Amino acid sequence: MAISKALSVAFALSVTPFTLATTHTHTRSTNTFRHRRQTIPATLPGNWTSQGCYTDNVGGVGKSLTVASFTDGTAMTIEKCISFCDSKNLIYAGVEYSAECYCDNNIHFGVKVAATDCNMACSGNANEVCGAGNRLNVFWSGKTPPAPPTTVPKVGNWSSLGCYGDNVNGQGRTLTHGMAMTTPTTIEECSSSCFKAGYRFAGTEFGGECYCDTSISNGGVQTPLTDCNMPCAGNTSQFCGGPNRLNLYNYTGTDLPPVNGGGGGGGNTNVFPVTTGLPTPWKYGGCYVDNAHGRIFETEIGPSPTNTIQSCIAACSAKNFTVAGSEFADECFCGNRLVNGAVLGDASTCNMGCAGNATQACGGANRLSVYSTGNITALPIAVAKNSSLPGNWTYAGCHTDTNTRVLQWQNIWPTNNTAENCLNQCAAFGYTAAGMEYGQECYCGDVEDITTNGSAASPETECNIQCPGDPLHLCGGGLRLQLYTWQGQFNVWNRPTNIGRYEFFGKGIDGLELPTLSLYSYQLLV
Repeated sequence: MAISKALSVAFALSVTPFTLATTHTHTRSTNTFRHRRQTIPATLPGNWTSQGCYTDNVGGVGKSLTVASFTDGTAMTIEKCISFCDSKNLIYAGVEYSAECYCDNNIHFGVKVAATDCNMACSGNANEVCGAGNRLNVFWSGKTPPAPPTTVPKVGNWSSLGCYGDNVNGQGRTLTHGMAMTTPTTIEECSSSCFKAGYRFAGTEFGGECYCDTSISNGGVQTPLTDCNMPCAGNTSQFCGGPNRLNLYNYTGTDLPPVNGGGGGGGNTNVFPVTTGLPTPWKYGGCYVDNAHGRIFETEIGPSPTNTIQSCIAACSAKNFTVAGSEFADECFCGNRLVNGAVLGDASTCNMGCAGNATQACGGANRLSVYSTGNITALPIAVAKNSSLPGNWTYAGCHTDTNTRVLQWQNIWPTNNTAENCLNQCAAFGYTAAGMEYGQECYCGDVEDITTNGSAASPETECNIQCPGDPLHLCGGGLRLQLYTWQGQFNVWNRPTNIGRYEFFGKGIDGLELPTLSLYSYQLLV
């Protein structure tokens, strides 16, 4: 009480007239903004060490780590990815795009770049960094890498024809019959499956896919051998095609059996959707088109040589998902809804037998056999939110970002980022520019920052990641901001009726003169 009384009598008020501008840029409090700096854990499992940040699939030239992979949109961590790759006896692990894990025995096309290029928080630990768009945080087990893969020139009576384009510009498959492998794909396994089914052409693609046919179809033509750059899932010393590229082989023998369309692939009429023997309340939901506008499931369990409809449902159910889908015989996906404009396809196109049970239909090429516990929600293609915006915000389009950030203040909301949440947060702190990026990130700054920090308009198609809190709308892309700006006056300083200057008479406890405090009134127009 004595201190309060002493302070109260030490003040005196003197009124001093002055001129005050009507507008002013003020210094904002940033106490509730969290600008996380994700890091690599200081201690990694076993002898694993960080190798830095690498490019991945830049310009569509191919993935850097290709042998095994899985996606976890809610619980990915560096340790989880390393454990997965270790279990596959693969010596490189890489995390990308917050939720993706890749493994290999070699780094194929990636080159090392600045560590700051990898800047996305892991979906399972916001304090760890899990790569970025086309950027991998790479880790090495310490083991010696094996020799890099090569193109197998000949397997028995099968001779290599080189690398061929596949489904270029949507023209259709070069080899039209997909085959389900009961073991991880190799050149030997694929060619043997095609031989048994009576086909004289065999091709491997994307590391783990096998196709057969009696002829080369749909304008398939030879491309540079370097286009086929992905190791086989079952033998990393062999190349098994690449993205839209086939390592193509021709049978030169004379004892080819009649075509029977077997092997669980396209053209096989002996596979059926599973409609009985499913755990309650799961039921068959239909054959859906995948990847027409992006993946229609948000979580990938990964490929398995023993995949069945029951095992896929069990994996999804264990993670509390209500929708499951199987594709290309051995792949399993989970979610609570379908996204990216998912639509039903022709039931006959889900014609590949499951890797673990060739009588069950496990989707096809870009086709998913879908099962659910109830009605299936299929959301349309996400678009930019450009109407019904809060306050005076307006949509400014898709803009480039930089690794040093165009807008400096960051929030990371892995589950609830939306345009409204981001804009309201930025407005609450007096910022006139806001943008969402990588789906889960919200950035705030001033309009002047956009040009000062080198941002420019980019094609709308480059902002292509859904908002986790609003899958109907987009929240930027990889180093692409879904940008919004505030229109009109934002911050106004008003001259109050009673203005003046408060002064301390005397000295502070440190013996220095106490400062003069000027009084202002502030109004935030939000």
